Amino acid sequence: MQCLVPSPVADPVDLELHARVESLASTVFYETAGWSATDRLVHAVEHGISYDERLLVKHLEGGGRTDDE
Repeated sequence: MQCLVPSPVADPVDLELHARVESLASTVFYETAGWSATDRLVHAVEHGISYDERLLVKHLEGGGRTDDE
């Protein structure tokens, strides 16, 4: 499971993405798109199945705004 959420421990322009640890292809994909993998893991349980997700972060310059705003 992957989800995009504002980071509770960083600036409002920093985003977090959770990718399952065993999904190395996803992690590599996101890293090539500018995300940075961290050492933090999020443990999740869904429908009785537990798994770990790696936390990736990305900083959006200017709070994600464009010059037109």
